[in-house]
Formats: sequence, C-alpha cells, structure tokens
Amino acid sequence: MVSLTKILGFKEGFHYYYITVFFSSHYPRMVRVVKLVIDTGSTHTTFIAGNIGMPPSIFNRLDQDIPVLAFGGTVIPRIIEHVTFIFIDHKGRSYPIHVGKAHVINRMVVEECDGALGMDVISQFKKTTIDEQNQTIIFEA
Repeated sequence: MVSLTKILGFKEGFHYYYITVFFSSHYPRMVRVVKLVIDTGSTHTTFIAGNIGMPPSIFNRLDQDIPVLAFGGTVIPRIIEHVTFIFIDHKGRSYPIHVGKAHVINRMVVEECDGALGMDVISQFKKTTIDEQNQTIIFEA
C-alpha cells in the first residue's frame, strides 16, 4: 500500500492558515525556517526581506521582477533564485519542493508571518483539504 505524504498547516485567528517550512536559496545564499501565510491568490511565494533577515544591501542587489499587487499595494518584488522548500510531513519525513524563483519584498516587518506561500509551491501538491473542525489545512503529495 502506498503511503501518502501529508503536510499540515494550521489556522490562526479567524481567516488565515499558516505553515512552517525550511527554505534555502542559491542566490542569495540563505537557509531559514519561515512561517508563511497560505495564499492561493499569489502566483509566487513571497518573503518579507526584514522578516527573513535579508539586509538592504543584499535586497538592493537582487534583480527586479514585474510589479505585483502585494501586502498594502503594488510593489516591485526582487527575485530569489533556485529556491528549495523542505516540508516535514505527518510522519516526520522531509518533503522537498524546488522552484526556480521566489519573490522578496521590502515591506515593514510583520510579526504574524515571514511572507506568503504562493501557487508556485501549492500547485505541486496533488490535493489540498481544509479541515475546519481541526483548524488545519492538509497538503497531500
């Protein structure tokens, strides 16, 4: 019997689901644990520079992408290249997802999260289920 990989996110407050995940990038070289709001309206996963410890000197050297609507209005995101997300499933196993790029924006630090998990990552799962009773979101691979 094939064992499904299930990754859990959790509801906080009235509206938002969050997930904690490891991420690493090739350029700039970063490895972090981040808490991301799950955002099915976002094409690309987007980080907040100050929340992930990215100094302005690094942010300003990154290539720009096309303008997008983000937290609080239109912004021109910068590109983080060759990003790997490592999720931990319900059995404690790692589950990596690789994307060519993610966005980073230079907005004020937000205490609730480090950015938004976008459809570039979410769409790589086979199934997504919201369990209102247990206040969880389940990604299946």
